[in-house]
Amino acid sequence: MSDFSNHLFSAPDNAHFLFKNWGEEYVVYNNLSGETHLLQQETGELLSFIHKRPMHYQDLLSKLSSSFEVITPEDAENYLGHSLKLFHELSLIKSTPVSDSQA
Repeated sequence: MSDFSNHLFSAPDNAHFLFKNWGEEYVVYNNLSGETHLLQQETGELLSFIHKRPMHYQDLLSKLSSSFEVITPEDAENYLGHSLKLFHELSLIKSTPVSDSQA
């Protein structure tokens, strides 16, 4: 399980990101940094889910598994973990640790 398994993910404070989908790609403009990022469609949609409303790790995993063609639960966890790490590195999300009773 990911290091993020007991976290709530949301848009950073004061974020007003712009999303544009071009079929297989997303372009995301980060108003906080002034940077624009090119993401694969699935990764862009995952980020869009988080920006629409805060989501727990397990909710994101369920959304990923039901929305995208993922071969195994292990593949879904690996993809989600990689995507969340990327979003953190690019300052596109914030995460808040939650207790097991809140997750």
